Amino acid sequence: MNWPRRPRNSKWAIDPRKCWGAAPMASFTALYDACVLYPAPLRDLLMHLAMTDLFRARWTDQIHDEWIGNVLAKRPDLKRDQLERTRRLMNAHVLDCLVSGYENLIDGLALPDANDRHVLAAAIRAAADVIVTYNLDDFPKQTLDPLGIEAQHPDIFVARLLDLDGPAVCAAARRQRQSLRNPPKTVSEFLEILAQQHLPQTVAKLQEFGALLWAVTPGQWKVGGENSILSRKFGWEVCSSTRWLPYRSHSSRARSCRKLSNTRQSLR
Repeated sequence: MNWPRRPRNSKWAIDPRKCWGAAPMASFTALYDACVLYPAPLRDLLMHLAMTDLFRARWTDQIHDEWIGNVLAKRPDLKRDQLERTRRLMNAHVLDCLVSGYENLIDGLALPDANDRHVLAAAIRAAADVIVTYNLDDFPKQTLDPLGIEAQHPDIFVARLLDLDGPAVCAAARRQRQSLRNPPKTVSEFLEILAQQHLPQTVAKLQEFGALLWAVTPGQWKVGGENSILSRKFGWEVCSSTRWLPYRSHSSRARSCRKLSNTRQSLR
């Protein structure tokens, strides 16, 4: 994938409500296990979500080594340099994502698979609330509960983010869909890709948001139209600047849209 180097211009970067001071602050920390970074579509979604500021995403160089090694073993047609570039971009686009200094904790931990102890050790060092993993049986509840950590399947993780801030998650999913250009994907095709990642709850919830997964083009906003219903439901609306704005009265919304439109014109 051709991911831009600079976070501000990245396909992972977001454009969310920050001009209004309303962007949600990260309230918890999630450590990504190697198994959820192995499949490219899920890795891409998790990276887009990491840029929303809904949570703090964390991983380690050892986790990188694990998923990269597994991909190369399965895909001999890929070159290590390609995946190492992905590693560098991931590290560059998420603030303080790399966890270090956890190695001395590994020997004191007990898990069904000793090879997973480095993941739990990193979660402890990062003060993570959640380990996002497919391998729930490898992180028993009785072991994690005293540590204040929960192992979550990626489907549950993303579904709960949708409950926390649906429009922000939909915007992240929409950006991911728009980045798929060879070939481009319709919403239905994109949701099918997510379904193949064993994300049934996530797909069902995204389907409920419907139009928010489509790209909004300038002039698409119509007061009283379908977008208006969706925006009132979720507390956000779309104006001609294609930005999500806090719901306001028609007059204040018009002033806000004109202000943003004038700003865009002045920057051209």
